[in-house]
Amino acid sequence: RRGPLRRAAAHGIPAVAIVLDLDPAIVLDRNARREHRAVPEVAARRQLADLARSLQPGVLEGEGFRAVHVVRTPAEQDALTVAWRSAG
Repeated sequence: RRGPLRRAAAHGIPAVAIVLDLDPAIVLDRNARREHRAVPEVAARRQLADLARSLQPGVLEGEGFRAVHVVRTPAEQDALTVAWRSAG
């Protein structure tokens, strides 16, 4: 996450985190069904544990993110739209 934070700071814009925090069963199922791109289950579980630690109150904000948006369901993920605005 340091890279995006550095780039945002270099351009004088706030860093915003969009976090996909789906149910672990959904994540593991989707990963298992990925053809030719699945990561080992142990790695996926480790990433899920890292994510849980990152979502503790104040962690991402403490790293420098101005806002943190958490997506928790597949419906929220499907409805997600990211729009870029010019900084000027």
